[in-house]
Amino acid sequence: MPSFQTAEVWRVEPKLAEAKIIETNAGTAYLHMPLELVIGSKNSPDRLAFLVSILCVKAGTYWKIAAIFTTTAKPEK
Repeated sequence: MPSFQTAEVWRVEPKLAEAKIIETNAGTAYLHMPLELVIGSKNSPDRLAFLVSILCVKAGTYWKIAAIFTTTAKPEK
């Protein structure tokens, strides 16, 4: 990750329209959020798709993040 910060372009773009919330019970839920890492040169950065899954746990009146899982997204065929 530190080497990312030396790139001319470095940002993460969430695909909010594709995000999904899966409630497992009244006190836990998963948020599945596809992201795209844009990194490299300003004129032609690479775009790397990956998925973040976040386990959320209800804590009183708010939600806490209990765990974060990431994986590269499979390319579309």
